Amino acid sequence: MTLNEAIQAGSAALKSAGIDGFARDARRLASFAAGLPMDRLSLERDRPLTANQIAKFEVAIAARSSHQPIAQITGMREFYGFEFHVTRDTLDPRPDSELLVDLALAAGGKTVLDLGTGTGCLLLSVLTQLPDAHGLGVDISEKALDVARRNAERHGLTGRVSFVHGNWLDGIRDKFDLILCNPPYISEEALEGLSKEVRLWEPRSALTAGADTLAAYRQVAERLHHVMSGGAIAVFEIGSDQGQTVPDLLRGYGFTNPVLHHDINDKPRAVVVNS
Repeated sequence: MTLNEAIQAGSAALKSAGIDGFARDARRLASFAAGLPMDRLSLERDRPLTANQIAKFEVAIAARSSHQPIAQITGMREFYGFEFHVTRDTLDPRPDSELLVDLALAAGGKTVLDLGTGTGCLLLSVLTQLPDAHGLGVDISEKALDVARRNAERHGLTGRVSFVHGNWLDGIRDKFDLILCNPPYISEEALEGLSKEVRLWEPRSALTAGADTLAAYRQVAERLHHVMSGGAIAVFEIGSDQGQTVPDLLRGYGFTNPVLHHDINDKPRAVVVNS
């Protein structure tokens, strides 16, 4: 089987399975299985695949046909120009979240705290751009922390970052210049309307906190003042329908100056508060 024949067969299988973007995904999985950059696929279209490559491609197509996200199949996802390991135990890093990194870097700082770190993509992206900074990532999932540690090692940051198992700010006593937080903010009702790729494959606890979509923000806000150094900022990711509710909640905890920021699609995406 040639590379092009595999792509055609994979595309047909994904189309039959109802996968949006089936042709694109077949090419991405062929690139993964053959170990070729995407821009080489057309040039190498007549290359015969080895038996191992064919088997790897067929397994990948079967996984994608069941709506497993591409990042989980390949094990990698690009975020802020860097590649991060991804598993079913972590959220798939999304371009919208890059805004949080931009906001943190605009403020700068020497110490960074990332609450609900997941893959570590936010924290590690910030640290790559702030060479004098050190960071701490917190997550309630030990498996997610294992992924974050792998990503820290991948990017040569193990000497400047540590990770701890915990629930938001419980047990955190140090003060930080930058605090990042991407909590679960999707309602259970809204979650049921999301794609199968999200609903069936990403960790539910990282997506929704249940009926109260502000629960995690409230837990963090209760102790946030205690972990912010003088001049510190905290950056929260929010849902597109929380542009009013999250700033109002933070004002209720004594933050008089919450600033709302919109993402590349002009939707409310982040709220920044100062110490």
